[in-house]
Amino acid sequence: MKSAILSIGTELTDGQITNRNAAWLSAKTKPLGFRCVLHLCVPDDRSRILEALRLCEEQADLILLTGGLGPTSDDFTRDLVAEWSEEPLTFDESSWRHVNERLTSRGYEVHDFQKQQCFFPRGSSILPNTQGTANGFRLQVRGIDTVVLPGPPREVEAVWNDHVEPWLKNRGHVLDPIETRAWQLVGLAEPEVNAMMEPLVQGQNLEVGYRVHQPYVEFKISFPRSQQRKALSLVQKIEETLKPWTLVKDDQDLASLLTTKLKSHRKIFVVDEVTGSFLFQRMGSALFRESGIESVQFANRQSTFADGLLLQLVALEETRIRVSWNEKSTDIEAPMKSPMMAERRKQYFAEMAMAWWLREIGS
Repeated sequence: MKSAILSIGTELTDGQITNRNAAWLSAKTKPLGFRCVLHLCVPDDRSRILEALRLCEEQADLILLTGGLGPTSDDFTRDLVAEWSEEPLTFDESSWRHVNERLTSRGYEVHDFQKQQCFFPRGSSILPNTQGTANGFRLQVRGIDTVVLPGPPREVEAVWNDHVEPWLKNRGHVLDPIETRAWQLVGLAEPEVNAMMEPLVQGQNLEVGYRVHQPYVEFKISFPRSQQRKALSLVQKIEETLKPWTLVKDDQDLASLLTTKLKSHRKIFVVDEVTGSFLFQRMGSALFRESGIESVQFANRQSTFADGLLLQLVALEETRIRVSWNEKSTDIEAPMKSPMMAERRKQYFAEMAMAWWLREIGS
């Protein structure tokens, strides 16, 4: 089944804020069996919103709208959904009570103009919003399921979790959920990954994706769960081919995995003379919030270390370093030799050091 996401708000099209909702909703609908075929973002402009709704209607079985449900003059999403659906707006008393209770409990004055949040196209199912005043709603328009959500991401998440996802599952929309397998690779450029993978995946009935997020190149395939058995042999071939360059797979995060392994050490000292701030950025927040670790110190070689685990990165040459924990060490050579790739080498060394520690500490 196909989905389309329509985000409404001039603050989005002007670049004032980032459209987090579209990415979040796409990630939530994909496992349910939907392929998102359209992301649209339009300003608070009546004609453009109507035009966008009609375009979504042509493309999708499910339309998800966000934004424009508030109490101000530029919030007219509900009016245009009513016009598009050819259903008149009707007032909902329970939504008005919700607005009053939420505002008065927080010491705010309630105004009559805020009643506009309580009108919904006839036949709508109202979706209560526990994180804001504007309830969402859903209705079917000419056979297309349409869900209208508020704009703030926290409210989108609340309404989705409380109402939309359970409804989609109960309606039987989850016909063939999408499975995704992903490999995070280091030491290969994107064209090199493409050259290795295309002979394997060519002609297969699946979705293939490449993404560069330094120092990684991500390769992933997606397929309907009904094809899982058929895809298994291909997954095994990909695993074997990419194994020399694979650090983590699927949704794994190297820093989180390493932090979990380090929980048994009460004190941790990290000496990094190689990566600048990259290793600290990757490891720091995960280590500092781990309650099982008594203290974490990013230090230099002149510091005093006692009764703790010592993790070190020391430069040997421009493209070679030594990584150690306590008395055990190994040398790592970077494949990026050009002086113009100094920053990428630092990122590479940070990830490779974490991968080695994860593999070796406690083994």
